[in-house]
Amino acid sequence: MTLHSEKNQSITIFNVDSVGARRGMHYYNFPLTSELNKLSNVNAILISTQSTSQNDLRPASLEIWGAFRGIYSSYGKAIRGIFYAISLFRILYRAIIEKPDLAHFHFFQVPVLDFLFLKALKILGIAVIITVHDVVPFKNGKETEFKGNEIFQKIYHTATGLIVNSKNAEAILGRLDSELIEKTGLILPGNYIHVTKDLSVDRNQAIQNLDLDRERKYILIFGTIKPNKRLDLVIEALRTINTQDIKLIIVGQPREHDVTRYFDMVTNYNLESKVIWRLENVTDEEMGWYFSASDV
Repeated sequence: MTLHSEKNQSITIFNVDSVGARRGMHYYNFPLTSELNKLSNVNAILISTQSTSQNDLRPASLEIWGAFRGIYSSYGKAIRGIFYAISLFRILYRAIIEKPDLAHFHFFQVPVLDFLFLKALKILGIAVIITVHDVVPFKNGKETEFKGNEIFQKIYHTATGLIVNSKNAEAILGRLDSELIEKTGLILPGNYIHVTKDLSVDRNQAIQNLDLDRERKYILIFGTIKPNKRLDLVIEALRTINTQDIKLIIVGQPREHDVTRYFDMVTNYNLESKVIWRLENVTDEEMGWYFSASDV
């Protein structure tokens, strides 16, 4: 891919991530923004939360601006919404001053405000790219609940281009609005070797830290548990492994998703002794332990 700006020989990118280290998006956006900056004509800035800008894993050479402030505070939803609006205004003001060529977005916390914000960027002549991680918000465990989510059609139509990370997401986006497919590109997600390399520890030490059995082999499923992660398929696959030496570790916090059916599947398939549940957010250090302890 060649990035080029007709205004000059360089291009400025605002990579805007309102989730960041709160749910592991820093693992995604630290390397993404860093790799963009390795291109000779690109200046990429990561705009995220304050906790992300202060995270220990942040690359020393990467500019990270903690523009999103107070949006995950203990205040009520209305107050947090005001903080979010202020954060967007803060970013818009910087965009007016610095005039980036492109703004790349990941998630939308208050869709009506986000839509107006994207429209303002377009008026300023700033191209908008959206990586569509979740086509619409999850509701009752479903990703295809389009009714009541029409605002996301407007948001996606505002974008110059869309990126999806799976063919399933592309299909769901097409069902939401077939016209959107014309400006959608499929980029499969990469690995997390850059993270595990920095956080890795001795396997035996990691197993001891996690209170696991060093004589076993471990398959790790790591990350927020959502419908599109298809944990049901992982459990189905585990049925085909007949040895008791292999265990499945499931690490991640459910998000708008009832995991009862997964527990039922494990029980019905008599897999209780082969599944370890850790349904919680973990620290960066603990993430390193899980990756170091696991074989797959």
